[in-house]
Amino acid sequence: LVIFSPIFKLRRKKIVTEYVDYYPANLRRLKNERFFRYQIAKIICRIFYHFVDIITTESETGKRTLMRWGVPEKKIEILPVGINTSKMVYSKQKRQELRKNFEIEEDTIVIGYLGKMVKFYSLDSIFKAVSELDTKKQKIILIFVGDGPERTNLEKLASDLGINTVFTGNIPHDDVHAYYSLMDIFVFPLDSLAIKIGEILSINGPILIVPRGMAEDWIRDGYNGIVSASTNPKDLQKAIFKVLELSPTEGTKIKENQRSFAIENLDRKLIAKRYLKLL
Repeated sequence: LVIFSPIFKLRRKKIVTEYVDYYPANLRRLKNERFFRYQIAKIICRIFYHFVDIITTESETGKRTLMRWGVPEKKIEILPVGINTSKMVYSKQKRQELRKNFEIEEDTIVIGYLGKMVKFYSLDSIFKAVSELDTKKQKIILIFVGDGPERTNLEKLASDLGINTVFTGNIPHDDVHAYYSLMDIFVFPLDSLAIKIGEILSINGPILIVPRGMAEDWIRDGYNGIVSASTNPKDLQKAIFKVLELSPTEGTKIKENQRSFAIENLDRKLIAKRYLKLL
C-alpha cells in the first residue's frame, strides 16, 4: 500500500480505506511485546495515511486512535459494521429446539459466547467468573460456539472447574441467530466492536455483557446492555449477577433498546447508503 499509494495519487485516483484493527488491546499488546515491529508498523501507516483521502472506522474510539496517530480529523469517517437486522431476529422456536437438543431445563440460565477462541480474547475469564457463582441457587450452563487454538485449553479449564459446558464447534452462519436465541446472557470479554456485538443487539435475545472501553461506543450500561468494569473474573461475575438480578420488566426493556439501537444505527441498508454517499 505504501509503495502503490503515491502512484495512485499521481494518476489522480481517490483512495478510500478502512481502519479494521479494531482491538485497542491488541495494539497495546503489540507495543509491549514487539516494540520494534510496532514502531515500523506505525511509520508505514503514517506514510500511507498521508496519501489517503478518506479513512473509515467503526466508532469514536477508532477515530480517536487514528487522530493520535496523526491522521487529520477531516479524513476520518465513522461507518460501523452493517447488520442484517431482518435476519438477526430472536426465534423462540429455535431456542426451544436447541434447549431440547442439549437437554437444557427451562429454569437453567444459558451463558454463551460465539466466535473465535484465541488466547488474547480472555475467554478463560468467563469460566473463572461462572465458577464462583452460587450454582445451587441458580442452574447455569455455558454454551461456547465456534473453534480456535484455545478451545482445548478452555475445555480442560471447564472440566477442572466442574462447569457444565457445551462446546459446539463451528456452525453454519445461517444457524447463528438460533444459537444467539438459545442464550440468556452473552459475554464478550474483549475491548472491541466485533460484528457479533451488532448481531446480539439486533437479536435482542440475550443480554450483552462487555468490558469498559471501545464497546461503550455502542453500549450504555443498564440501557442496552451491561458494562463490566474490566475483563477480570470478579468484575465479570458482578456483571453476571447484575443481569440475574434484573426484573423481567428491566430485562425486556434492555432487549428492546438493543434492537432499536441496531435498527437505527447498524442496519446494513442504512450503512450501505452511507458508504454510497461517501463514495
